[in-house]
Amino acid sequence: MTPRTRNPRGEGTVYERADRPGVWVAEITIAGKRTRQHCPSEKLAKAALTRLRQGSPLASGKASLGAWLTRWVEALARGKRVEAKTAQTYAAIVRNQWLKQPVSRSPIGSIELEDVETALEELLDRGLSRTTVSHGRAVLSAAFNAAIRAKLVAANPVLLSRVPGRPTTPRIRTLTMSKAVYNQIGEAVANTEIRAYVELIARTGLRPGEALALKWSDVPIKDQMIHVRRALKEVGSQWLVGPTKTALSSRDVPFTPELVPILFKYRRIQGKKLGRSQGKPSAEDWVFPSPFDPAKPDNPVRLAKIARQIFDAAGLNGWTPRDLRALHATMLLSRGVEVTVVSRRLGHSDPTTTYRHYAGVVTAADREAAQESLWDSPRRPKQAVADRGDGKDQAPNTLVG
Repeated sequence: MTPRTRNPRGEGTVYERADRPGVWVAEITIAGKRTRQHCPSEKLAKAALTRLRQGSPLASGKASLGAWLTRWVEALARGKRVEAKTAQTYAAIVRNQWLKQPVSRSPIGSIELEDVETALEELLDRGLSRTTVSHGRAVLSAAFNAAIRAKLVAANPVLLSRVPGRPTTPRIRTLTMSKAVYNQIGEAVANTEIRAYVELIARTGLRPGEALALKWSDVPIKDQMIHVRRALKEVGSQWLVGPTKTALSSRDVPFTPELVPILFKYRRIQGKKLGRSQGKPSAEDWVFPSPFDPAKPDNPVRLAKIARQIFDAAGLNGWTPRDLRALHATMLLSRGVEVTVVSRRLGHSDPTTTYRHYAGVVTAADREAAQESLWDSPRRPKQAVADRGDGKDQAPNTLVG
């Protein structure tokens, strides 16, 4: 173990754990009680030790982790740092996961790395999936970061924790994505009420919530363009139209000419259903209105149920409208389209997000690069050249190293 370094005043130590290289600990005894904070570097550990020496109400044991989590999610609900749906999700995770753990009764300043990892293991033992536990870990980490900003704790022990178990394979990796599958999907929905919905997502890569928040003013069909400015989101038990997921999700998405006749036909059908003059909807009508209340967009759960039934009947088991977005991205990447272009179409905030989700796709550009020679051909060793008697050299059958 790295020798412990005492601060100038002789109060507390900073050291690196022998069993977890790269994990630094700031340790101090306050009123006869030892407190430790885990940090990813020696510099941060020394800064944490300084904060511990200054003391804080929670670090000295006056409030529990559960009390802070409750106060934190209540502040999120009142503030504007996150969307309402995100705040509700965080509150549900805190309520269903962390407040039921014994660690929630411990003082937040005394919680160490081992306490966090033990709690994560207990969540897995309760039958929660690794993905669900990972989400819970992320929420707990955000709560500790907020506690640091509030000067209630010195460091975030969750940053160094690891969720036990093997990573799970993303669901889209279990689906076969190819041109043949795309054609099969097109044939399956050709004569159904959800054809335009499915084709639009598959040909543009929009999120289902973005597609359902479209108005006809957002879809100038002759320009072959879609203006994404809103998204349909579930808030509590209601589906509400609000801003897009991120600022970059508000975008313009061109589409291919094949989608034009599909949208024209669908618009005529919608115009007749709505009883609009000239046989087409108005600019402020929803592109995909609810069959029960045309003043509202359709329900994504209802459409997903219909789509799954159609896909399953066509032998496309497991497919959902959300997977059509992944299919669109996969087909573009397989044709060698740059990740930055695909990322803009999908509305990702960073191209690395696109790459992380679709890193397993072998693109056409990869195949071309594999066929090209990046080096000059090696020179033939003189001793390997045979004289054929006609004044010309004959190349050897094998390279001589």
